[in-house]
Amino acid sequence: MQYKTFVSAAQSVEAPIALDITLFEQSVRSRIEAFALNADALIEHCQQPGLPNVAQHLEQRLLEIRFLLNDLSFLHAHQA
Repeated sequence: MQYKTFVSAAQSVEAPIALDITLFEQSVRSRIEAFALNADALIEHCQQPGLPNVAQHLEQRLLEIRFLLNDLSFLHAHQA
């Protein structure tokens, strides 16, 4: 689902929200920790019959890694 924002001419433009880098860094760290703690879920999937379950789980993990890498790159660029 796509979200669209419509701004009428009568609306005032709000000030941009300040980015809290420290809070963002804590968020990334907690997501990395959660990713590491969920590593045993793959072992559980491998013990169940059916390779599609394992493949789906691996694809989900790859997507999570891509998101984390993107956030780490963003964090690194804004800390410099």
